[in-house]
Amino acid sequence: MSGRATGITAPLLAVLLIAGLGCRTTGGPGPVTEGAGPEDRTERIAEILAAHRERVDRLERIHVVGTVGVRWPDGEGDWRSEQVSVRLWVDGRLRTAARFLIGFPETDLFWFGSDDERTWLFDLASEDSSLCVWRHEDPSPPPCAEAVVPVIGRPLSTVDLLFGAVPLPTDAGDHVRIDADGREMSLTVAGRQETLRLSWSLRDAMLVRVEVLDAAGVPRAVAEHADPAPMAVTGLARPLQPRLATRVRVTDRDERFIATFDFDLENSGSIESQRWATLFDLPTLRRILRPRIVEDASGIGPSVPGT
Repeated sequence: MSGRATGITAPLLAVLLIAGLGCRTTGGPGPVTEGAGPEDRTERIAEILAAHRERVDRLERIHVVGTVGVRWPDGEGDWRSEQVSVRLWVDGRLRTAARFLIGFPETDLFWFGSDDERTWLFDLASEDSSLCVWRHEDPSPPPCAEAVVPVIGRPLSTVDLLFGAVPLPTDAGDHVRIDADGREMSLTVAGRQETLRLSWSLRDAMLVRVEVLDAAGVPRAVAEHADPAPMAVTGLARPLQPRLATRVRVTDRDERFIATFDFDLENSGSIESQRWATLFDLPTLRRILRPRIVEDASGIGPSVPGT
């Protein structure tokens, strides 16, 4: 691929898409007492799981803005780095949108998103801008996406890594594991597309880590969460607003690529309802972004005008 962002687009996409924000509601469970016994710990686990379920209910819609700093090896023994702006939207379980921009004034690098059946990637970093579309259930992206994301996994897993807002099974408490030093509890659950392991601090109930697991149960990507703050939600008073991590560090299993997301939650949360619907509508996005090359591997039928 060529164009103004040739040097960073593939590594950036690789980091972002191999891979969602740790969060805790204000007024949730308080700090656990040091040296708590088995009964206290059982109660603590139940409190943290209940708080997570409440948080998921309040994060049906997510809108955050911020930056992502990316580091990757250049193949010659050195590390390269770049920072871009990011805007992320989530509507329910499968409808997502992510816009990445660079420079001043900002210009679009790429936009990826999804609806109930399809995932898409607009590569806007060169004059030969392109759109690639595929199904959620495809085991890997088609060649039109692999050309710029050679180590891509399932894009919806990015949302899980960054936000961790996934439902828990009713018997979750029976499957929680406590680590050896008694500081964290973890639970393996089904994510949007892949299996996840969520980890919370037993002391302050914060979601501290989200891992995407491969078929053998080994982490393929890891997101470390820190510095939670409230995100505005329409109709919720500040004490009830869900807290999201303002910093998330995402790596692959070998730490070949590292992405650090810093979110500005004070300027996140609200969006006009009319504009919201267009973020997840592929025909509308194509009219706005005007890609020169379109490849639709979804087989679903006409997804964009003129196809």
